[in-house]
Parts: sequence; structure tokens; C-alpha cells
Amino acid sequence: MVDTSPTAPKIGIMQGRLLPPLGARLQAFPGKNWPDEFPRAQRCGFNCIEMIFDTEGIADNPLNSDPGLDHIRAASASSGIRVHSVCADYFMSHGFFRATDQQKLASISALDLLTHRCQRLAVSCIVIPFVDQSEVRSKEELNELAACLSEALRRAHDCTVVYALEMSLPAAQIAAFIERINHPRLKVNYDTGNSASLGYDLASEIRLLDHLIVDVHIKDRILGGASCILGKGDTDFHAAFKALAEIDFHGPFIIQAQRAGDEIRTATAYLAFVKALYKL
Repeated sequence: MVDTSPTAPKIGIMQGRLLPPLGARLQAFPGKNWPDEFPRAQRCGFNCIEMIFDTEGIADNPLNSDPGLDHIRAASASSGIRVHSVCADYFMSHGFFRATDQQKLASISALDLLTHRCQRLAVSCIVIPFVDQSEVRSKEELNELAACLSEALRRAHDCTVVYALEMSLPAAQIAAFIERINHPRLKVNYDTGNSASLGYDLASEIRLLDHLIVDVHIKDRILGGASCILGKGDTDFHAAFKALAEIDFHGPFIIQAQRAGDEIRTATAYLAFVKALYKL
């Protein structure tokens, strides 16, 4: 059962983690059976879900059409599972830098359309990943990204949806970048596993980013390596959750961890793992 008490943390699941994987992909929009995940999330005890907007499966993605929004509302209402956020993996292959001017404008337009659809769903934030193949690699690329995000924010001036940037840069550079753009709807997604893999000090980073953090991905990774089962890698969850408590962060914590065969059993165990950490 979902804990709805006022003190309960908001703990969600990344879309697709409660359904069989698509081939060898760790993360992907699950296709036409996406509504099945909402009642499963409710039975596991989650409060929310982070939907995926990506290039693959876009024809079946309800975020890509106005009728689809009604289907999302129905799935959410019947299960009690809120769509708190959207992970826009689409922009890992439709970039705001290392792209032509025409491609950048197309990406800005796509983000604008997604933002207005998310606004209609009362989604709180869109996570935009700048990691792995879409990571920022130079000052020039950071400048291009700043210009594109500023234009996207200008176009969606009538929306309240926050853009939560997931970046592989050190926290001090991320904070400086957001301060430079200086817009109240530009915030941070913090990924515990990615930061651990890069060798960052999670507690120090969390304290530095402080109120900028609006969404946390719960993941474990090996230093310099891949994702793994929660608690089996190099992520210092105890230090991270202590720091998150210090900045008064109560979620959402979105479980985006390694799959382990039985989706429901794995997700339920991960939920218990996070709840135990939250009570430290």
C-alpha cells in the first residue's frame, strides 16, 4: 500500500522498471503496455512514476499526443500514482550542442511542445540528461546549451514545469551554470550512481547544490563503471541521505537502479532500501 502520511517521502519508479525489459535495454519507454505499470506501482507501494520521453517508441508514447494525455490522466486516477516527472532521454540524441542551428531549433521546439503537454498534466519537472553521449565537453558547448535553454524557457514562459538538468559536471560548475542563466524554473536532477561512478563526494555535492535539487535518481554504480544492484556498488548512500536530510529534501526519489530479473520483487526490495535510508 502507498504511504500517504504527511511525513512519508515521495518515492517513485522510473517508467519501465516494473515491466519486462525491451531486449537488452536497461531503460526504455515500455511501449503499448505502458498503462499496466501504474497499478503495479500502486501495489508495490510507490507514490509516483517518472515517465520516459524518448525517440524509440515515440509513436506509442502518450506524451506525444493530446489523446495520450487523457490516457495518462485515466491511468493515474485509477491507480493513485502521480506522474511527478518526465525523463526526456529524447534530448540525448536531439541535442542543444554538437548540432546545426536547424537541429538546435528543432530540439527547442520539441522541448517547448513537451513542456506545454507536461503543464497540462500537472507534471512538476522534466529531467533533461546531459550525461554519457550527451555530456557537455567544453566551454563552447556550455555556452550553446545556455543559449538554447534560455530560449526554451522564454518560449514556455506561461508554464510552471521545471527543467531539472542531469549533468556529469562537478556540482560547483553546475551551480555556476544555473546561476548564470538565473531562471527560477532551472534546477537540478541529482543521480547518486552517476556521481559515485565519477568519483564525486556525494554529500559535499548535495550540500553545495542544496535547494537547486528537485529530483533525485536512486542508482548504484561501480567507481568508473556500470550500474549494479543497490548497495553492491561504490555509492555512499548513508552520506548522501544524511546530506539530503540536511537540505530538507523529501523527494521525489526515483528508483532507476539495475534490473535483477523479477521486476516486482526487485522494485519492492529497492523501495524498502530507500525507505530505510530515509529514516536514518
